[in-house]
Amino acid sequence: MLREPEDGSDEATVDRIVHLGFEVRVELVRADGEKLWAQVTRDACEELGLEAGQTVYIRASRERVFTVSL
Repeated sequence: MLREPEDGSDEATVDRIVHLGFEVRVELVRADGEKLWAQVTRDACEELGLEAGQTVYIRASRERVFTVSL
């Protein structure tokens, strides 16, 4: 997660921050409305100063896509 855009990054808005012990799940909404989340360390969250409503820039290092079949 980045505070400034870089080549290959996508803009997203922090929707919610969930503290999970020493890690933090950051729930995000991309500009196209897609919802996703990233898991970062508590230190990284504090270093980035993450807050709900903040604009950040993301690049996937590992991506998983789940589909629902009915």
